[in-house]
Amino acid sequence: MIDDIPSKEKVYRITDTDISMHSQDSFTRKLINPTYITKDDCQRSYAHSNLVKIIDKEPSTKSSVVNFEGSLNTTYVGGDKFELPFFDIKSDTFQKTEQDLLVYSKPLTDVIKRSSVRNIFRIEDKAFINEIDVILEDTLQKVSGSYTNEGDFTALFDIFKQQKLKAATLLMSSGTYSKLVGDSDNGPCRIMSSIIVTDRNNLIRDNLIYAFAPQECLGKFFIHDDIELHIEKTRNIISWSASVTLGIGISNINAIARLDLS
Repeated sequence: MIDDIPSKEKVYRITDTDISMHSQDSFTRKLINPTYITKDDCQRSYAHSNLVKIIDKEPSTKSSVVNFEGSLNTTYVGGDKFELPFFDIKSDTFQKTEQDLLVYSKPLTDVIKRSSVRNIFRIEDKAFINEIDVILEDTLQKVSGSYTNEGDFTALFDIFKQQKLKAATLLMSSGTYSKLVGDSDNGPCRIMSSIIVTDRNNLIRDNLIYAFAPQECLGKFFIHDDIELHIEKTRNIISWSASVTLGIGISNINAIARLDLS
């Protein structure tokens, strides 16, 4: 149904219901539950005039910020607090003709909302896992192993014990999970209560298992504004994109480890 598309640009607020319906598509939001905040919850940065969120942390740990600007470098912060900046995230702009969209029986704005939420989630997940991989290259909290040796998972969990932490959640691709489990209740599936399996193999490669400490040790995820959906119709061309303002911080870079399987 395309009757609900405005003839001029219109901005929609995507509701919590729209987001929660597709939250299973985001592994970042499963690892760190987002918190909605307003400008009254923020502070002015010490380094610039923009608003940030000041995060208290353990003085002995190092923290980092998930960068949404494409940089593969990161800066680690010591001390008892760190500044979490906000980034304006925008999806690609998508275009379809009215004829392309006639196949949908549901209101088209609902279809576009679902697509836009998933696109924002993909952007979040990509930036998050890029930051995690950079951290792991620096901390070297990685071990190698095989699918058949359960002791390799013990080595993975021992990384957390050395930091006086505990592994709470595993993240892996659906391909890795299938090979790991097979027809039996194997390895971490018996001892881990939280396992996130994703089909985003372009982000989570097969044969890699990420382990994370509980959220209170891992990091913070703040959303400054709701996801906004911009829809515009020009003649028979319908264009749309989504945007959101958010910040994700890793409170303790030692709260992450990885097992590389072969």
